[in-house]
Amino acid sequence: MSADDSEDLGADRLHFQLQLQASQLQRVLGRHDQPATIIGGRVEQRSLLFELRSHVTDGFKRLKELRNDLKSALHVSSIRLFNEEGNIQLQVLRPFVPAVPMLELLARLPVIPPVTAVLGLAEDGTPMFHSFTSELSPNILVSGEPAAGKTFLLRSIATSLALTNRQANVQLVAIIPVSGDHRRHEAQKNAWQPLSYLPHMLAGVAMRQTEITDLLLFLVRELDYRSEHDFHVPHIVILIDQAATLLERGGRIVAESILRLAQQGPEAGIHLVVSTRRPQAAAIGPNLFANLQAHYIGQSDGTSSDISGDGIANIPLNSLLGEGDFLGPGRHGMIRFQSAYIDDYDLYMSLTRLYSQRAVLLARPISSRLELDKKVKETNPTTKQFSFVDGLVSVN
Repeated sequence: MSADDSEDLGADRLHFQLQLQASQLQRVLGRHDQPATIIGGRVEQRSLLFELRSHVTDGFKRLKELRNDLKSALHVSSIRLFNEEGNIQLQVLRPFVPAVPMLELLARLPVIPPVTAVLGLAEDGTPMFHSFTSELSPNILVSGEPAAGKTFLLRSIATSLALTNRQANVQLVAIIPVSGDHRRHEAQKNAWQPLSYLPHMLAGVAMRQTEITDLLLFLVRELDYRSEHDFHVPHIVILIDQAATLLERGGRIVAESILRLAQQGPEAGIHLVVSTRRPQAAAIGPNLFANLQAHYIGQSDGTSSDISGDGIANIPLNSLLGEGDFLGPGRHGMIRFQSAYIDDYDLYMSLTRLYSQRAVLLARPISSRLELDKKVKETNPTTKQFSFVDGLVSVN
């Protein structure tokens, strides 16, 4: 990607963020019947600045009372309001800028093989890929402490597959067990829910135990059908976050379903991407561990040789920096890389392109021959109608 292309993409992103946040602000104002209007906005070095005009004398005071609603609508922790001689300004810090932005990385890659995820950049600047069609590594284990960046690596795998493959070739499933901690649950929901709008999603993000069990049973039935009739397209990539928690809570049916999908799925075009905190077999059981051939390891305890077992690299895992700093398999042993990152703004910006280029039929359950349970059908966003209003995705 040339410098000009990079600048154009950066400008497009900032323009999209400005439009999206202006739309969100205006919706909050309208919902509370606030006599104020956004009359302009601009991008500053570290923030977005909006100019508002109030039609009443106490407009600034009334806007300050909406501070919490405004922060919630913009998904930020703080905002600043200024009133300079009747000119009201609202300042929002610009979103986090990742070390390896996914969209810039994809723009640099002229050809990406089918069913291949783009993971990030290695230390020497070469792109990191994972091919799910490889006989040596059809399934993935991602491990690391909570701050290692596991969830966002899984998100990057899903979005890179969606942005570089048609739904007819790749479909996605996301399974995330609900955390008992309310704050953590909200963080999980915020991280995963945007994926529900990808046209490649076979079902909505499954978070409740009954949804997860129903979805896994459907996938096992699909595996049986594919095995009987010897076909494997479209490929289905199943992303499971916090697998140890899911296995502990899900019981025998969940554990057996996941193990069958790991053992027999690749031959039928079904692949697993499983994340867990501990990178040892004891965390998820030796049988499942043995069938997750490719290991991507984030900040943790121990050394890389404890996981890979090849003795080629013996890197202390606590020396990794977290936030997407991973070790992964290379030609000559484990290599270090920074995972690519796609934030919600880039994801929604990409959705407009995905939906404008989609075929007449969106992603849907692989075949009507298998009857989905009612709960799975209800959580499948691809059976709903999507529209884009002021840069926002809305579901009718």
